[in-house]
Amino acid sequence: GSHVSEFSADRQIMSPYHLVAILCWAALPSISAGAHCPADGNSEKELLHFSFITAINGSSSSSGGIPIVDYALEQINNDSRVLPNYTLCHTEVLNSQCKSISALESFLGHFDNQTQPTYVSVMCCGCSSATIPVAEISHHWNIPHISFASSAPTLNNRERFKKFFRTLPCHVYVPPSIAAMMKEFNWRQMAIITQNESPFTASADAMKLIFDEQNWRLDQTSKIDPNDDSVDYESLFTWEEDYRIIMVNTFESHAYHIVCEAYRKYKERLLHQEIVLILHGRYPKEWWETAFKKVGNTSRCSRGEVMKALNKTLAITPLTYNLVDDPDARAYSNSSSSEIELKYKQLMNLPENSNYTPLNFYGNAYDAMWAMAIGLDNADRRAKAGDDSGCKDLQGELVPLNMFNYTNNKMGCMMKNGYAAVNFTGITGNIMFQPDGARPENVMRLKQTRVFQQGDNTYSVTRPTVAKIINEENYEWGVVKFGDGKIVFEGNESDTIWPDGNPPYDGSPERVVETTPLALTIVYYTLATVGLVFTTMCLSFNIIFRNKPVVKLASPNLNCLITVGAAMLYISIYFYSYSATVEYQATILCNFRFWLFAIGYTTCYSVILSKQWRVYHIFSNPKPSQRIIKDWLLFMIVGTLVGVDAIILLVGTAVPTSRLEAMKMEKDGIYISKDGKNEIIEFYTCTNQDTIIWTSVSFAYKALMQLFGIFMAFSTRNVHIKALNDTTANYAIIYINSITLTLLIVTEYALESHPRAYTALYGLAILVEATLFVGLVFIPKAVLLHIDPDGNKTVFMTSKHQTAASANNTLDTEKLTVSDVKGKIVDLQKVLVQLEKSESAAVAENGRV
Repeated sequence: GSHVSEFSADRQIMSPYHLVAILCWAALPSISAGAHCPADGNSEKELLHFSFITAINGSSSSSGGIPIVDYALEQINNDSRVLPNYTLCHTEVLNSQCKSISALESFLGHFDNQTQPTYVSVMCCGCSSATIPVAEISHHWNIPHISFASSAPTLNNRERFKKFFRTLPCHVYVPPSIAAMMKEFNWRQMAIITQNESPFTASADAMKLIFDEQNWRLDQTSKIDPNDDSVDYESLFTWEEDYRIIMVNTFESHAYHIVCEAYRKYKERLLHQEIVLILHGRYPKEWWETAFKKVGNTSRCSRGEVMKALNKTLAITPLTYNLVDDPDARAYSNSSSSEIELKYKQLMNLPENSNYTPLNFYGNAYDAMWAMAIGLDNADRRAKAGDDSGCKDLQGELVPLNMFNYTNNKMGCMMKNGYAAVNFTGITGNIMFQPDGARPENVMRLKQTRVFQQGDNTYSVTRPTVAKIINEENYEWGVVKFGDGKIVFEGNESDTIWPDGNPPYDGSPERVVETTPLALTIVYYTLATVGLVFTTMCLSFNIIFRNKPVVKLASPNLNCLITVGAAMLYISIYFYSYSATVEYQATILCNFRFWLFAIGYTTCYSVILSKQWRVYHIFSNPKPSQRIIKDWLLFMIVGTLVGVDAIILLVGTAVPTSRLEAMKMEKDGIYISKDGKNEIIEFYTCTNQDTIIWTSVSFAYKALMQLFGIFMAFSTRNVHIKALNDTTANYAIIYINSITLTLLIVTEYALESHPRAYTALYGLAILVEATLFVGLVFIPKAVLLHIDPDGNKTVFMTSKHQTAASANNTLDTEKLTVSDVKGKIVDLQKVLVQLEKSESAAVAENGRV
């Protein structure tokens, strides 16, 4: 056909790549391989030319596909089922060098050169970075474009790449497959070293979207500039976090150096699978040998060190990346995968192919050639049958393929549709194209490299498929639709993939809620239980011996309240010692324990305070008529003091912004657990800026009560009356309680961010408080009761009158006349004089305390 240099109507806008290439293609050197078109065409068959451009050298060579493509062409041209009237061939194979400009130069060297034949297709251009700019403009010549070595996900964009098809599976399902691995192995973080060009950056960006959706961590900071000839590989491993799962997202020439540096940095951890390397799945077999020949002299590792580092590395590849599992299954070409595998080895051993790099996915190159032939055959048959459905309104005529020219939009549409209708069995599986030009590729293989040393610098390597990863087919590139990717292990590989059968730890900090040490919890629970038993015994003692003078003089009804308050304090210790691990539990604990402590403390202390006030009132009031204090008045004082505290608690709890709610906080830094795992220590705190206000009011109220008690204790410090048998205990309680209350306040506001110290000190202070209240009130009475069961030595009686103290103790049950009261006052004055002279005498003056 004739060559037309002008663009047709549908290609009026030229890509920037095209403009740059037009200016420079003639100036660039051309590196090429031999042609496959006969010098003289078969007189019975018309020649059909296609352009063949691949990466003969460069950062990722696909030159190993040339021999198998030529072999497939021989089969096609000898097969009467496909293009029976044509001989399909390519001219010289041009070199893209895996670079965009070189690829454009080579493409335009075929299509903007009048000395070239008309090409009905282009097989181009090796790696994705070289293919993308050509695929973006190739449709302007109305030809379909097919590739066997381009896997960039961005090539699935039909708006940009209108007539592009590929047999090499796109790595679009690598990100969700990585996510499926993360879930299967309970990993939550990974670092990725990315070569800064497609398809690597697209994969990394998609993984970042999925990781963010799953709240995992992905470090993308380590990147390699493809134009940098002096990459500092050591600097790629400078993460601040302890990443132990590392993905190498580069071409194999860089991967070799990265594996070397991983060995140098981690060595023992790498050899023991504490560090896991995940390599790109597109590398050819024995890629390390090829890389060693290219870059081994610049590597900082020996070949043996790299081989050791490669052992147990993982790789994810699409299921259709390799030959079908059944070696005897026949493809449409009537060849089996085992026959093609043998043939490829023979081809690569030929002297003329010695400079080609073996291709791991040569089966896709073979299937791409057959797909091109079948696609063109589909278009030719329909054109000859006059069937232009789907292309009716386009400019051009239905003509045989050998009469096609680049301005025939209709035949361009027919050839594209012919490719789209391809559906046959290849040696890599079923070959058919989705609307975006890619093959269905949701099933991935998880492979593990296993290296066995057989002698000095001699190694055998296997790369078995340890599992298949089945992803949801509705995954869209760039759109987070992470589904439940299913990992199906091969045989017992789930046990052999890891040394001990368990996946290695990924280095992600485990979030651990700090809890009270078990030993401390047991100690406090035991002491609190003992305290409750002791309190119950004191209450029983108080009830049983309430009519004994020793007990009766101490107001047994009020003492019952002390046991109730102490019991609440002991119970609160259970809640202060218990460590909640979920927020709603912590919130309940925050409120319940604070209420128990506040009400229990105020109940106990208000009883002591009311008794001390009675002593103070009696000895500071000169009027005898105002010295009579009945128990009901003391109960009213206790009720008022407790009621005020309860109101404070109710108001603070009722206001939503100030009520106690648990908040999860983090300690600074990363901690190392006993088993070597990183930990972020979390703890629950009950206070915030608003709750501090009302808890401070509650503590301030208790502090005021404490100050009032200290004042009264100090004012009555010289009162020493044996019948007032609670006075000394009250002094001790008030003064010691001042210390413990101060400890509680300091602990509440200074140590809440240190939950273990907080629990230890708070529990200790409450234990001291509760034991102080019941111990100093009841133990002395029990001792006195044991020494003097009848109270004769403790309380002195007169035959005519009760002493003033005992009289005041019975004021609530006995009606006294004014003269009786005056007489008792005189008696009391005599007793006081006697007490000053002799410490052995004691008389009570209306002194129930």
